[in-house]
Amino acid sequence: MLERLVSRDESALAELYDEHSTAVFTISLRILGGEKEAEAVLLETFRCIWKDPTRLSSSGEVAPQLVRNARDLAVARLRERSLSAAPANTDAENLRQASNLGVVSSAHDSDTRNPLNLLDPARRRLLEMAYLRGYSVSDLSRELGMPVKDVRTGIHDGMAELRLGLPGADGTAK
Repeated sequence: MLERLVSRDESALAELYDEHSTAVFTISLRILGGEKEAEAVLLETFRCIWKDPTRLSSSGEVAPQLVRNARDLAVARLRERSLSAAPANTDAENLRQASNLGVVSSAHDSDTRNPLNLLDPARRRLLEMAYLRGYSVSDLSRELGMPVKDVRTGIHDGMAELRLGLPGADGTAK
């Protein structure tokens, strides 16, 4: 696929879009909360790949790379938005917003619908705030009153736990 993109094969971009646009749009929508902004991130993600296909590593799966790129673009938009907003949201407000977007699942959601439910609440909260709300490690440290080292460890351990709970985490095909 990468070779075809580098050689400017438009059908390769179309295939990539068809296979991965839903995942890219979904993560963007969860982070930003609005379809219009999520669509803009979706288009920007694939525009960036078309402009520079070498952004995709040939040594790994394409889907995680695209989702990571979209997440980074969405978080950048979220940060831009929060810089222009009046007062910063409190932790409680961010969690309420995440809950409204379906990021924080309610108690009746099954573990299979939301892998984040597999995590202990403290780690889940760190991951949601860091990856889905755009908090930096220093922001989390300040907001939660935790040392930076503990925030980093919590995020690292939460990601490791999450990986183990997902299909294919043992190195098998998904």
